[in-house]
Amino acid sequence: MNKKSNADSNAESKVVYVGRIPHGFYEPQMHDYFGQFGAVKSLHLARNKKTKRSKHYAFIEFEDAQVAKIVADTMNNYLLYNRLLQVKLVANDAGKDGKPVTVNPSGGIKKRPSGKTFRKVNAVRHNQPKTRETVSKSESKSRKKNKTRKLKLEAMGIKYDF
Repeated sequence: MNKKSNADSNAESKVVYVGRIPHGFYEPQMHDYFGQFGAVKSLHLARNKKTKRSKHYAFIEFEDAQVAKIVADTMNNYLLYNRLLQVKLVANDAGKDGKPVTVNPSGGIKKRPSGKTFRKVNAVRHNQPKTRETVSKSESKSRKKNKTRKLKLEAMGIKYDF
């Protein structure tokens, strides 16, 4: 029985969760700020896949476990840009496959595709040939709309045929 308790695994963890991150506090600012405590091995700010905007939480991996512990203790409930940061030490055994938790270093800033790209993608999708099923579905939908419009007009005393 050489298993370590949960407190021991937390003490050895080098990864810190930072939540409630304010707008404008991104990777470069976080790296500089948390670099004051000790060497930052990797940093991953969670971002939306479509818009590339921040999801307001991040994982920071430090070189030393003691630095991570100090950061978690001192920065929890720290007021930054009118937001209270939530900083917690991530359990070392929190990985799905039993491996220690590490931060993916490829989580850097990615540029959002330009408007031309979105327009091209939407144009290709819009200009695809329509199947019989989609055409009949849209026709039945428009017939139903026209029927409800006609009933509303008749209720107001207007006789109109379209």
